[in-house]
Amino acid sequence: MRKIHIKIKLSLFLAIIFMLLFVTKSNAAQEFTELNNRCFYIKNAYTGHYLDVKDGIAQGGTNVQQCQYNGSYAQKWYMVHLGNGEYMICSDVGSTAEGESVRLNYSLDVSNGVNANGTQIHLWNSVMNGITQTFSFTKTLNNTYIIWTKASNYTKVASLSDNLCSDGINVHQWEYSNHSHDQWIFEPVYKFENMGVAYAKANYNRKVDA
Repeated sequence: MRKIHIKIKLSLFLAIIFMLLFVTKSNAAQEFTELNNRCFYIKNAYTGHYLDVKDGIAQGGTNVQQCQYNGSYAQKWYMVHLGNGEYMICSDVGSTAEGESVRLNYSLDVSNGVNANGTQIHLWNSVMNGITQTFSFTKTLNNTYIIWTKASNYTKVASLSDNLCSDGINVHQWEYSNHSHDQWIFEPVYKFENMGVAYAKANYNRKVDA
């Protein structure tokens, strides 16, 4: 009888350990080496418009919106890997040269770190490892990326405030809706064929969202 009792306790213990490992793994942020420390244009998968700093103003609080492609510094974003699958999304707006390197002075930021639908996402002075400026990514089967906010404990994403294909639509924080307006295509500013090939393979025969 005693041996059976020990077996039951051991199996329960192993089951608990397995559950803890599963939860930890499923909730862990994932690193994407193809993004690490590269510069991208970030295009909304639904509208085809780009993540854009309004009027290219280098100032904390400047709105971030969607805009047609123009190739300016207002649409160039650096993915700074912080480790553990977490990233800062730094703007080329207001960047300054320091010898052979570039100082990224402004970053994508969730206003006041508020965990609520509709919280403004704007530009703010870069703060390394700041909760309001830390993001993680997941990738869809279509090779688009979902941008999760640490301010929401990774329960909400960077999304468009309206499903309109026009300039000036606001970018804010919202619960993920499994719609392509919550998804983004990362287009390398500098030639990087691997990402283009992967996206083409994933989407060559895909139906467009209605």
